[in-house]
Amino acid sequence: MGGHRLLKRTAGIAALLLSWTLLFFWLMIETELLFAPWDTAVTRPEIGTWQRTLNDFFETSPGNLTFVVLGVGASIALTLAAIRRGSSNLLRLAGINLLCFGVLLLVFTPVALLNNAIFPYPPVLYDPTYYGYHRSVLPGGVMLAICAGWLLWQRRVALSR
Repeated sequence: MGGHRLLKRTAGIAALLLSWTLLFFWLMIETELLFAPWDTAVTRPEIGTWQRTLNDFFETSPGNLTFVVLGVGASIALTLAAIRRGSSNLLRLAGINLLCFGVLLLVFTPVALLNNAIFPYPPVLYDPTYYGYHRSVLPGGVMLAICAGWLLWQRRVALSR
């Protein structure tokens, strides 16, 4: 009986580490895509404007790690609380992480396309002024809503027995 619990706990920890790694990298990618829209632009807003300041912050560390550290850090804290309480829900917590990763991955492109329909490309082939935070409104809001739901669900599971 004790060996079965040890195996389940070890599998849960391994699954959690994998899920946190996937979430870490995907949230970092989404953060840069959504909150640093001028990272590959030929022209950028003037230095000192709020757009340029925000873009420069999220383009490199520590800005591109802001949501990652908050999200994955909260998940780790919830998991540690669950372990201290003697919870056997580690695999379930890892499953929630993997489900969140999958939803973030699947939802990103359709939401970005919907956002592009709301803010269509200009009629010219290349417009250096087209980049901007208007392209991040819907995908960023959806990403934050998914992450909030993920952490609330994790909290509920972590605090249960």
